[in-house]
Parts: sequence; structure tokens; C-alpha cells
Amino acid sequence: MHPTPPWPLTVLALLCLSACEDPAGSVDLLDPAGPLTAVPRPEPIAGLQEPAPFPVAVWDFERGDPQGWTHRERDQGGVSATSARTGSHGFRLSSEDGDPAAQVHVSVRPSTRYALEGFLRVEHLESRDSAAFCNFDLGEFDYLRSDNLDFDDPVLWHRDIYPHRGGGEDWVPLHYEFETGPRTRMIRIDAGFRGTEGAAGAVQFDDLRLVELGGSARRRSEAAPDVGSGEAVPNQLLPEIGLVPIGGEFRRAIQARPPSEYVATLRIPDQALLRFAVGIEESVWDSPGDGASFTVEAVRAGQSIRVFERHLDPSSSLDDRGWVDASVSLAPFAGEQVSLAFRTSSSPPGMAPGDDSGDLAVWANPRLVSLDSHGRTRPPLVLITVDTLRPDHLGCYGYARSTSPAIDRLAAEGLLFDEAYTTIPRTTPSLASLMTGLYPRAHGLMTVVDSLPASHLTLAEILKSEGYSTAAFVASNISHRTGLAQGFDLFSDHALYGGEDPDAHSESLVHAASTWVALHQGEPFFLWLHLWNPHFRYLPPAPFDRWFEASSEGGIPLYNRLDSGALKLGQVYFENDLDDEELARAVDLYDGEIRHVDALVGGFLEHLRDLDIYDDALVLFASDHGESLGEHDYFFEHGEYLYNATLRIPMILKLPADNPRDRDRTGPTSILDVMPTILGRLGSPVSSLPGRDLTGAPADSRTLFGETGRSFFPENPRRYVRGIEGNWKSVIADGWKLIQIPVPGGAEYELYDLNHDPAERYDVFDSNRARGLLMIAELESWLASFDGEVAIGSAPLDAQSEARLRTLGYLD
Repeated sequence: MHPTPPWPLTVLALLCLSACEDPAGSVDLLDPAGPLTAVPRPEPIAGLQEPAPFPVAVWDFERGDPQGWTHRERDQGGVSATSARTGSHGFRLSSEDGDPAAQVHVSVRPSTRYALEGFLRVEHLESRDSAAFCNFDLGEFDYLRSDNLDFDDPVLWHRDIYPHRGGGEDWVPLHYEFETGPRTRMIRIDAGFRGTEGAAGAVQFDDLRLVELGGSARRRSEAAPDVGSGEAVPNQLLPEIGLVPIGGEFRRAIQARPPSEYVATLRIPDQALLRFAVGIEESVWDSPGDGASFTVEAVRAGQSIRVFERHLDPSSSLDDRGWVDASVSLAPFAGEQVSLAFRTSSSPPGMAPGDDSGDLAVWANPRLVSLDSHGRTRPPLVLITVDTLRPDHLGCYGYARSTSPAIDRLAAEGLLFDEAYTTIPRTTPSLASLMTGLYPRAHGLMTVVDSLPASHLTLAEILKSEGYSTAAFVASNISHRTGLAQGFDLFSDHALYGGEDPDAHSESLVHAASTWVALHQGEPFFLWLHLWNPHFRYLPPAPFDRWFEASSEGGIPLYNRLDSGALKLGQVYFENDLDDEELARAVDLYDGEIRHVDALVGGFLEHLRDLDIYDDALVLFASDHGESLGEHDYFFEHGEYLYNATLRIPMILKLPADNPRDRDRTGPTSILDVMPTILGRLGSPVSSLPGRDLTGAPADSRTLFGETGRSFFPENPRRYVRGIEGNWKSVIADGWKLIQIPVPGGAEYELYDLNHDPAERYDVFDSNRARGLLMIAELESWLASFDGEVAIGSAPLDAQSEARLRTLGYLD
């Protein structure tokens, strides 16, 4: 008997077609819970409703299989059924060499209180050392996926929750209460055996279950149900709206373990297409089962017509190991009230029921699209960001070399902003500013390993509420863990694309983005493409590695010294001894990386032209920050100083063809302006943000602020105060730039006249003290405006963050 679900599945449409002024409409059949702040919502149409209880996992092991749990075996040991405490069936993890023999895991909801309950005992513990013992750990993970990233990269571990150590054969009760984190989507149980010489044995479970707790955590003294009595309420695995990863792509989906059914009742507009994707979660691709069948039926006046059918079995077909996109014409139902039934079963229709024990089926982003041949009033929106790209190495910004013919063409067809700045020269915080329109001190991200809180409203979330399909194809340094996936129907991070090779990342990302665009012609969409190169190390693929003369000899000896351990990264960035020839070669390779990125961007823009999308689209091109190539004795890096080599960015805006445009814009522009500009073009201006609409009149006077993040390198000779308190800060106004450098007990200041000294060679603070003091006052006032708004700490890095920083080149 399944209990009443503790929370309902609410699936609402975000756009009412009958009331929409735009003939090219889109009804989203999945709606994130809760209204979006400051975004007006039209009256929703009827959404998906669940006519029958969603099947739940029953975890008391009375059937002989770990129903509801999915297991993952290691090289040693395994998962098996065994004689249990009650005389029926139990669950056993065994180990032969001390490593965790296997893990079992299950999907859960974030920010939810649970109790893990059951009985367990250790069997046949063997070791050469009497200190051998059993470890029992509970891990929380972002997503359930089989590519090993999340399995070995937890959100957090709950340690020492097993109340018994040693080799005793007695059953021990288990009761552990915890609350999942805001990013947790899966928990995993690990059991291992430890001793100085290794250990072997097995841990046996019975009546193991996960109980969802209402409200605050219950204490054991509050008479929690007997875990062996059957009175505890098992966790209801309702189909949660969230990002699900399959084949390297995270898509907004609902879980639909067979058998399941969801129904949406709505009036079908003219020229309607039903678009969605289906898949089976990666974690069960190799598990027993017959796969899952997906069908969609249109029901009208008592008549049912099947409009889609597909059976997926990833255990027997490699072609089924990925998302399967579908586009179904509903033209025969135009103008009629129709119920669309989304069903999953464990076998194709008409066949005997199959084994559904391991089939985690999902529907991704089902939506109804109404196409219109007379044009669109909501333009496609394309955001292209390139990591570590300096504007003064692009032809459209006056660079002598031909590094950027495609980007130059985009600039010639759009607006070029010649004094654009980021808020912070680090990738994740900078892009968080782009997506929220907020300074880092407001959105809370100050390092590349921070994550954007879900409480912040993003550009993608707003566009989603406006009826846009949203997708992000982002390279190496921007994973789903950054929180920047908020609002995207599809978020494709770097996991699928070429291991650690950034060039393979970029080419695969562009291909995937091009495919997605082709599938979304005729509907309003927002696409974000973020490319990794030209990030250090500069290793462009052929022929770009020899595109410029000095790079013909290949790489630079510096790389060999890094690989051999003769140099640390901090020494490269702050203490390297490159001669002029080696430095010139490094710059040539950096330019070769730009030429490669330009070819990728050019190919993607040409694809938009071929699809007849480019002219109607709003295209915004920018970088997250620049790169220091030796200026101020800072080499091949960014984020530690605030000079224009890293703080300045390129920014180009191409408006839809029917929009008048002026010529290039002068005056300070910020990455904060991206969000107000895009929303302004949709008629949804946001006055509360610090940025401005770039299509408006240029500002005569404007003040911009900048800040560094955490310093990771002890070799930095100008980081005088450790932690966030040592962040450099900057003010740009009226052609002047002030830099504040914290020192023990106070601060040092530098002042530059950017109109006459754009390279910032000459500090003129002493000779322009009055102006400097005025800008210091502006800086102090700006900093004071954040007091009490956000807590920015400098907690020690955990092992997960350190590993990620090392991969990105920010730690030795």
C-alpha cells in the first residue's frame, strides 16, 4: 500500500497559447516549483497530472532482490542476496582486499530530511592485524551517473555512522538521521574493511530502508518506528523536476520508472509540434532488466491515438545509451482539446511485462511548440563566451595579426564595445555575474570552486519563464556543480568531450550546439556556448600550432620543466625566467589558440546562417576575463591582479536584422550589462540591477568596480594578506583607474590615467592625490553597500575543491 505522496508533482505551462500575442508560441510542460521572482506569470493551462500512484522503491529486502537500490560493483567483492535476520532475504556487500567491495545507491531529493534504518552485521572478518574493522559510510552526490565523476566526487561524506566495529556476528540496529544538501540527488552506501595489512569480510543488511522525515529531524528518543516492524514510511520517489545526465548531457527531466503515466490536457494550436527526449539513466545501463518502452497517446472524445513509441534497452544496444530526441506533429489535432498521455512500461505494447527492476526511465523537457511561417517576434538568443580572451589580440580591436576574421566579421555586423570589463578575472565568478547581473559580492561566488546559490534568479531562468527553450554547451571549467545550470533545459558540461583536452572539448561542444540549434528551429531559444581555449597551457591543434611564425618550433621548454617537476605553476606565473624568444613563442601559441577558437566560432555562426537563423538572432560575444602575458611580471594567468590585461574583455552585440544600430560604442561597459541588454530587447527591463541596456544611449559617466578572488599561489609577491581579506579591488571612472592592494594594517593604492596610459605603466597616485582620495571614497561606499547582504568567507579548501583547482591549473 503506497502512502499519499508527501509533496505533489506540479507541472504547469509557462505560456498560454490562446492568450499569447506571439504566434510562435511554446508551452513548457515542466515548470520548476515556485514562481520566479519579479517575472509576471500568465495564467497556466492545465498541467501534467498523475492518475495513479507513482511506483515506489520498497527496501525491506523481503523479495530477494535489493528493490529500489541500484548497485555498482568494484573489482573485488560484490553484491548478493543472502540469508537474513528474519530468515528470508537480505543484502550483502563483500570484500576480499580491504577496498570497498561495492556500493549501493538511490535517488533522493535535495534539502530533505531522511532516516537510514535497518539491521547489519559483519561476517567473516579476516586480517593479519587485530586492528581490522568495518567502515560504513554514507555519501551524498550531485547526480546519478555512471561515468565515475560523481561516484568519486561527492558533495559530502557522512562518516562513522556504523555503531559497531570488529568481527562480531551479532545483528546491530542502524538508525541515522540526516538532511540532504541543496545539490544532493543521490546517496550511496559504502562498506569497506580496513587493517594495516588489509582485511576481508562481508557486511550484511536486512530491513534496510530510507525514511523521509517531515519537518525537523526526529530524535531516537521520540519513539521512532521499529525498523523491523514495517511501520516506517518508505521514501516516496516521486518524479522530480531536475537535471538528469545521460551521455554527458544534463537535461531537465522527470523520472518515470515503469510503469508510469502522466497526462497533460490542453488545446492544440495550429502548426503544433510536440518535442521531448527520452532516455534511461546511466547508472542502470549494465543492470539486469529489459529496458523501457515510451509511448505518447493523444486522447480526444474517448478515442486514443498513439503518436510516439520507442523502446530503449541500453544493456543490449549501444545506440540506446544516450538521449533520443523526438518531434511529433500534432497538426491533425489543431484547435481541439486533447489529453496527451506520457507512459512508460517495461516492455513494448502488446508484449508480456518485462523485468523493470533496473529501468530508470526519464522524459526530458516535453513541450508544445507552435510554429508560424510569418516570422517571429521573439528572437533567438545566442550567447558565446570564450575563456581567457584578451580584446587587444583581436583584429576588430586593432591587433595587427589575423587572429580573428570570423569575430571581426561579427563585429562589423554588430556593435563593438571598446572599453568592456569583467567584474572579477576568474571564470566562475565572472560568468555568474553575467548570468545574474550582480557583482560577486552580491551573488556570493568569489572563487572558481564556489557554487551559485539557488536563491539567485538567472538569465536562463527568466528566459525560460518567457517561453524560451534553453541550452548551455560549456567547456572544461564550467560544470553543473557551479550552479550555473539553473534555468537550462539542457546543460552539457565537459564530461563527454575529450577527457582533459580543451581542443577536443571545444570542437565537440560546437558540434553538439549546432545539432541542438537545428532541432529547435522555429521556436524561441536561448543558447549559451562557452569555449575553454585559449587558456594556459597554450597548445593549439594543427595547423594552428604553426599559424604564426615563432610557433613553428612547437611548444616552449617551460612545459617540459613543468612536467618534470622542476618548476611549480606559481613559479611559472610569478618567477619564470623565459628569455625574449621563449616569451614570443608563448604569445604566438596563445594567438594560435585564438585563431582556432575563431574558426570554431565562425563555423557555428555560418551554421546559423545556413539555417536562416542568424539574421533574426540576437548574438552576444564576450570573454570572461583576459590573460596576463608578462605585464607587471605576471605570466600566462589571471585572477591575482587587476590590471587591464586580465580585467578588460571583448564585447560584441549583433542585433536582429530589423533593429537599427549605431556604430561602435565608447565608454565603460561591463559584463553586468549582458542580462539587462537581453531582457531589454524582450521588453522586460530590469531597473534594480547595476548593469544597463547596451542598446540605449552610451553613458557619459559611469563607475565600475572590480575585485580579485582568492589567491592560490604563495609565490605571488604582491599578496600581502591571505584569504578573501587580501583581495585586490579596483574602481574605473572618467578614464581613471584606482587599485586598492590590502596590506597588514591598511592598504596601498595605485592610480592610472587610462586615456594616456592604457598599459598602466605609470602609477600617478602621488601626483593626483585628490582624485585618488575621491575614488577611494567611492570604493569604500561601494563595499559598505554589501554589509550584511552576503557572507564571504575564506574557509579552507576541501579535497574535492583542491582536485578541481589542480585540474584547471590553479594549484600545483
